[in-house]
Parts: sequence; structure tokens; C-alpha cells
Amino acid sequence: MQRKSLLSLVPVLILLALPGLLAGCGSKDKGTNPMATTEPFESGDLSNGDQFVHVFSTAGSFGYHCRIHGTAMSGTINVSVGAGDSTVVQIGNNFFNPTPASVKPGGYVRWFNGGGAHTVTR
Repeated sequence: MQRKSLLSLVPVLILLALPGLLAGCGSKDKGTNPMATTEPFESGDLSNGDQFVHVFSTAGSFGYHCRIHGTAMSGTINVSVGAGDSTVVQIGNNFFNPTPASVKPGGYVRWFNGGGAHTVTR
């Protein structure tokens, strides 16, 4: 008889946080195991239920938008000392919520798509 792990039956999300590094993976995660960076980022096309993670290593204000819907669907991440370690931004039909969102340097943002086809593009 073949045994199955409980993990093979449910979606799994694993996060590993080390200074300067965040690795994220999950059954519907579109993140690319992001490294801390202020370089432009691109989630690729996200379907309903997909997620994208990005680490922000330096303080500042970082605008982003949906490549599919243009700058009419945009948001801002404020990175500042004293903000939280992480935050979740919900993606819906033509909106990001909350915006602006805040994290501390070295913190990460997880975008979760609860709408149609979207991207997170800087």
C-alpha cells in the first residue's frame, strides 16, 4: 500500500526569512523566490488565487501598476523604518488594496489576486 503525505493533499506555503533574503513558494505562488532588491519587478500574469511576493531592501516610495490594465490600476509601497515586517495587498477587479501599503526595509509584500487576470509591475 502506498502512503501519501498529508502535505500532498493540501496547498502548502513555506516562507524562509533570513537577513536580506526571502524565499517564498506555494502551490499557486507566482513569486520567483525573490531576493532583496529595489530593481524593477514583474509578477507575470496572475490568475484568480495566484500570489506574488517581493522584498524591498531600501527605504523609499515605490509605485507599481497592472501591466494589463495600465496606470489606472496602480498602487504604492512605502518602505520606511518603523513599518511592519510584511503586508498583504489584495488585487481585485481594477484595484489594489491597501494603497499605499507599508513595510520596513528588508520587509516583503505579498500580493494576492482575488480578481481576474492582473500583474504587479514596477
